[in-house]
Amino acid sequence: MSPAAHVFRIDGVDATPFQRSAMAEQGLLEVEHLERWVVDHPEILGGSVRIVTKQFDRWATSGGQVAAERLDILGLDSTGQLVVVELKRDGDKRVHLQALTYAALVAGFTKESLGSVHADYLNKSPQESPVTPEAGLAALADHVEGDWGEELLTRPRIVLIAERFPSQVMTTVNWLTELAPRDLVIQCIELSLFREPDESRKLCATFQQIFPIDDIADRILGPTVQHGTSGVSAELAARSRRQRSVAVIVDNGLIPKGATLALSVETLVRPQSVAAVRAWMEADPNRSTITWTEDRAKPLKWAGAPDVDCWSASKLAQNIVEMATGEFRVLSGPDAWTYEGKSLYWIANEFLAGADAETT
Repeated sequence: MSPAAHVFRIDGVDATPFQRSAMAEQGLLEVEHLERWVVDHPEILGGSVRIVTKQFDRWATSGGQVAAERLDILGLDSTGQLVVVELKRDGDKRVHLQALTYAALVAGFTKESLGSVHADYLNKSPQESPVTPEAGLAALADHVEGDWGEELLTRPRIVLIAERFPSQVMTTVNWLTELAPRDLVIQCIELSLFREPDESRKLCATFQQIFPIDDIADRILGPTVQHGTSGVSAELAARSRRQRSVAVIVDNGLIPKGATLALSVETLVRPQSVAAVRAWMEADPNRSTITWTEDRAKPLKWAGAPDVDCWSASKLAQNIVEMATGEFRVLSGPDAWTYEGKSLYWIANEFLAGADAETT
């Protein structure tokens, strides 16, 4: 059990405690309320997640055998990893078993079938025109930073969200992740509900990850031992490190706001494309004016497109290369952009390596 949380309403020097409550006590439901909160705020799931679908229950074998398993939420992280979300009002000692089944089921998705499912999900909301499976897939591919290989779909991340986690669940989750530390990622997020003690009865909810404990492995020293790891797991780990580069830079002020960045695609595209990009950017000074905004999701401001507020590192690099060469290329933004001659990925890694050295 996680430590008790204390939530206060602050009014100057006065702190008025909220009272602990529960979804059932407040008449709140799993699908109508908890699911909606998570869908509307996918940052609860960690990383940068796009909701692919919810309440999905269409599973069948090639021989026609069907199953009615209903997945609460399926997301896609910007690393290209699927995210299986299982929700429980109160608690359930079988929540992890359900999630493992869903993870095995979604590991069978192809990019095309995933695009079709996402299109169906989008079409349930008002649209100016129907979303085609191709457009659904394009929206997902646009969310993923860098190249998106289909093999990444075989290692979904599991997120369990509940008001409480029985000991059976925590014991099994811990055991499973110890057995397959490189291939199986399971997160347990505890929902706590509070209400104000006055007549307004306003509610407050907190979502706290209780497993695994964030950063604990990074804070405890021990001997380093090389472990074997699958190519897919290693790829996901590398993509995750690249995804965190911008966040590391922003959180630690490694690039000043308003600083000018340069595009460097020499190692990412063919030589003739490099020359085309350089010539295209030199043809208009605005095209080479890219400034840092200190935003975790979209840190770049481009003078070449003043009507667009800000860009993610990968999307701006891809857009410039496509406009200069006429060819779409999936690029890694942290590798494509440089500040004072160093790539964003290099700057973040250099900082993290220095932080580690200071603790030794």
